[in-house]
Amino acid sequence: VNVTALNTNRDTGETTLSLTPRNAGDSPRVYVLKTNAVSEQDEQVQDLDDYRTTEATLYFIAVDSTGTYETGPAARWTAELAVRHEIHAVADTRKIELRCTPAGEMRYSLDGTNPKEGAIYDAPFEVSSQGCTILVVAHAGEVEKIAKFQVPKLGDNPLVIDDTTPA
Repeated sequence: VNVTALNTNRDTGETTLSLTPRNAGDSPRVYVLKTNAVSEQDEQVQDLDDYRTTEATLYFIAVDSTGTYETGPAARWTAELAVRHEIHAVADTRKIELRCTPAGEMRYSLDGTNPKEGAIYDAPFEVSSQGCTILVVAHAGEVEKIAKFQVPKLGDNPLVIDDTTPA
């Protein structure tokens, strides 16, 4: 099975896939599972041109309904994780909200240490008014993404808008 990502919704992490069975006869059946143990007992894909998922890792097999062709090894597909941050001003403090799409577990560090050994992200956290560097590692399915965010010192406004310059 050839798997092509058509598009991904940035907010939900839902990816639309196009699946092309190879060497599976005139009326192939495609099955999907989160592990490489995918078989004919698993979910059958109904729409090969518009398969939607929020999973980060999927395996597909194509089965020839006539039995002429042998079923090949499972095809693995992985999503591209997107890790984002947002700074929220709360009274005299700032909180950082992290988000990963597709959804996954995130760990972070604020002191430059390996984020894989950092705190598990489960809610927005407060950061120093002096600014910091946030290192994040996200895991979803068999995919891992490392991100680095710079939080400026409170009061620093690195964004300067020049009204005379076109957008």
